[in-house]
Amino acid sequence: MQGLAEDLGVSPATLYSHVAGRDEVIALVESRLHGTIREFATDATEWRGWLADFAALVRRELGSSAATLLNATRDDASMRIDIGEPGLRLLMAAGFSSVEAAYAVWLVVRVAITASSGTDPSFTRFLEPTAELVDAAGDADTFVALRRVHDDLTTSEDHDTFAFDLEIVLDGIAARLERATTGD
Repeated sequence: MQGLAEDLGVSPATLYSHVAGRDEVIALVESRLHGTIREFATDATEWRGWLADFAALVRRELGSSAATLLNATRDDASMRIDIGEPGLRLLMAAGFSSVEAAYAVWLVVRVAITASSGTDPSFTRFLEPTAELVDAAGDADTFVALRRVHDDLTTSEDHDTFAFDLEIVLDGIAARLERATTGD
């Protein structure tokens, strides 16, 4: 509650004048999230577009508090049952088994959640230690690829990997579907 009050720019006492505590805050967030998820609609008529639109919704709505919200809403099956139906149907019509379709939707949810877990992607904490390793090697021919990656990452302004991550996952799903329909 202290952290939430700080994020909102109010004192904890002000926050407590509006809500009884953590459980009420989670219930309010859950209610809003439930409404948003249930209202999800897309014009996509193929699995890739549906999954991309769904991933964007999950990323936008769950953000960095995904783990807390998912745990808080774990027992609310009604929030999860009907949202995936169109995507599951599209994936199954494209050639996935029901289990593969479920795994694909869950994978996209996980990518959307982890891609939005804060302003800095998870790899930024490794930039400084990587620089130390590269510098310690001394020889310019050692870690050539790592040097280039490090230099490019440290000079780049855009570290939002969501679009790239999602594209890789969707390409993998497409390749898996291709194998499933050709029997390879």
